[in-house]
Amino acid sequence: MSIEEKQIIMHNPLNSTRRIQAFDFLRGFAIMIIIFVHRIHYTWTGMENGENLFTDQGIGVVLIIVTIVFFMMAGIFYVVSATVNTYNFYHRVTQDHEKIKQYTKIGIISGFWLIGLNYIQRIFFMNGFTSTSSGLEPEFPIGIFPSLLKYQGEFTWFWSILTQTGTLFVLGINLTIVTGILYLLFKNKNNQNMKQKLRILYILGVMFFILSIFVKFWGHPFYSQLYSDENYFAAFILGGFTTEFGLFPYLSFGLFGSYFGLLIASEENLLIIKKKFRKSILIWLVIGLIGVVVFNTDTDFGDRLMTTAINCVGVALFMLFEWICLKIYDYSAKKIDETKSKPSNGIVTFGKISLTIYILEPLLAEILILPIDLIFGIEWKTNVWMVGLFGILCIAMWMLIAFFWKKSEFIGSFEWCSKKLLKKNRPIQYKV
Repeated sequence: MSIEEKQIIMHNPLNSTRRIQAFDFLRGFAIMIIIFVHRIHYTWTGMENGENLFTDQGIGVVLIIVTIVFFMMAGIFYVVSATVNTYNFYHRVTQDHEKIKQYTKIGIISGFWLIGLNYIQRIFFMNGFTSTSSGLEPEFPIGIFPSLLKYQGEFTWFWSILTQTGTLFVLGINLTIVTGILYLLFKNKNNQNMKQKLRILYILGVMFFILSIFVKFWGHPFYSQLYSDENYFAAFILGGFTTEFGLFPYLSFGLFGSYFGLLIASEENLLIIKKKFRKSILIWLVIGLIGVVVFNTDTDFGDRLMTTAINCVGVALFMLFEWICLKIYDYSAKKIDETKSKPSNGIVTFGKISLTIYILEPLLAEILILPIDLIFGIEWKTNVWMVGLFGILCIAMWMLIAFFWKKSEFIGSFEWCSKKLLKKNRPIQYKV
């Protein structure tokens, strides 16, 4: 082993301000998976009737299971976003503590911007359906523009479009709350107890994770009742906490991400970072797997415990993904030449406009479906493998768009709008 390799093993190269390439790759990879999963979930006709999920396609069950597993990929955005924001917050504050209130204000504004985009996405661009095979209100209502294309000019309004939350809401509320917590931890300039700050973030993450079991179990029935009674405003407020993409348990994802962001930014010894990553991955994976084996889903509370166990596995996997990508991109003894062409460059580019892709991918998919339906008819949507190929086509189209869009530095993208909103030189970066 060379002297240079020994130095990078012992010294954390991210201990100073720089862009973390690993997280651009992670965001890009995650959005690719989400595009594919969304096509299986929203284009394949088998998903419109839960009773047929495991009877229509035989071997397609394998693809369904893979789809359900990868549907958790949205969670990686919560972890990565909080990691990057905390990493940047720490370096900005340590370099110029006098501007801590400004950095905090911009983080909170960014959070509310994402919350606003959440409802733009849900009202105008969201994937979904207009009804189920039994005629009931769909669990995933469709947005205006995809509905007009998918259902020949028809759109049905459901108040759940507003009362239920989404991925961008979780990202925004996480950014707002975590930024506030970071302000409290760092407002005293002379407080240099980094271990205590890390401990607080991790303990808060665990507390919210445990609390989410009971909030979801007791709170969701109240939300359902409020919605049934057409008390939509109260359902809107409670839905932010108790619906599928509510604050619980995903605030915990943000707090764990913040913990690792602060660890990466402040710890000089790479071996300590490696040890803490491995320890957390092992703990959450073991807890989750034990829960999956032990918990009985015959009761509502048992079902909630099973969901929590699956989330534990998800947290472990997202930590593992972060560490693997950090090792490949940022902690490698071999420096990565950003000017050199690499197979992963397209994925990294995806990561830089993942917010825009996430919002607009349902619209592009429905546009692409129109000529395919004219050529092959609508029967192809009943074949899960054909729909899987269509998902790959959607990914390829977005790669082509990103390739050409990059030449203009993504002018007009939601990321570009975000920079304009925050006057480009914002102290805190955030991306989906």
